[in-house]
Amino acid sequence: MQLTAKLQLNLTSEQKYSLKKTMQAANAACNHISNYAFDNKNFNRFELQKILYQYLRDEFCLPSQIAIKCIQKVAKTYIDDKSKLVEFYDLGSVNYDNRILSWKTNSISITTIDGRVKEVTFACYHRANELLKYRANEHHLVFRNNEFYIHASYELPEEPLGDPKGFLGVDLGIVNIATTSDNQNYSGKLIDKNRNKYSKLRSVLQSRKTASAKRKLKKVSRKHSNFVKNTNHCISKEIVYKAKALDFGIALEALHKIKTPVSKTQTERHQKWSFYQLRNFIEYKAKIDGIKVVLVDPRNTSRRCSRCGFVDKENRKSRNEFKCLSCGHELEADFNASLNISRLAELSEARAPISEPIVAFANVDASQYSPAVTSPRL
Repeated sequence: MQLTAKLQLNLTSEQKYSLKKTMQAANAACNHISNYAFDNKNFNRFELQKILYQYLRDEFCLPSQIAIKCIQKVAKTYIDDKSKLVEFYDLGSVNYDNRILSWKTNSISITTIDGRVKEVTFACYHRANELLKYRANEHHLVFRNNEFYIHASYELPEEPLGDPKGFLGVDLGIVNIATTSDNQNYSGKLIDKNRNKYSKLRSVLQSRKTASAKRKLKKVSRKHSNFVKNTNHCISKEIVYKAKALDFGIALEALHKIKTPVSKTQTERHQKWSFYQLRNFIEYKAKIDGIKVVLVDPRNTSRRCSRCGFVDKENRKSRNEFKCLSCGHELEADFNASLNISRLAELSEARAPISEPIVAFANVDASQYSPAVTSPRL
């Protein structure tokens, strides 16, 4: 599986200047290639290289391999849509490979238009440093907030998929971001609080309409996005950790577009519900650990009784409460849905009919499978 590690480069002012010049020259070259390719309707990278390679070397003073990477980058952007001219930012990312970005234990050497910048140390979280031994041949130099970063791609080996003993059902929501079939809730209160805080700040900044306010808006938006992303990483990590300890697979709803009618006050909350990001995080983390993930049909998971299988809209009279009109079974609504999701995954794997009654396992205790299970801190 291909993933990316983010490394912050520790540079002197002279080194930053060289990298910035290289980035500006490379993106100017990309714009020239893009204009030529679009005007001549020629998007083949090998033909573009024959025609433009020497011009890029002479006009933009680009090193050989960077010139080639610029041509490849432009050709790739036109693969899906050739009807619109593609323009590149002055400080957009620059592609590097292992010939122009060489690695040592704790430093890198990187090519610029002023020559090679050597012995550049970098900072990253400890896990990323461990994973660099799996690095691939494609990396990106990125400039953000007056700092340079290397987004290093690496090929992480995957564990073979095991045969799970059961499935940990996960019901995704807004009030509770996720609820698992062992009755664990992950509340969305912190995300709601963070979103409300930044929404008020955004409305104030938007009313000012100044250049500094616009810069601040971008920063605010990025902060909220990073907060949500980090929260989803923590939740997905804990769910995968728990499933591995139990030797279970993970069952999720196959949600696509959510079109539930809501009031104007709730519109932003629903639009910014990042269920798809959380699902992606769970899927790729599970894949690394060899945990099977099954997507089930979301229809009636909230209306079906997890004890007798009876389906009725009136079973769920409020957001929090579920009471079966057939057998009288009562429990928390999201927990009931997660049990249904778990059972649907088991039925799907066993190819059993969905009409079969759903047997709840409300009191699953991870300790019975792994005596020393401890979850990552959120």
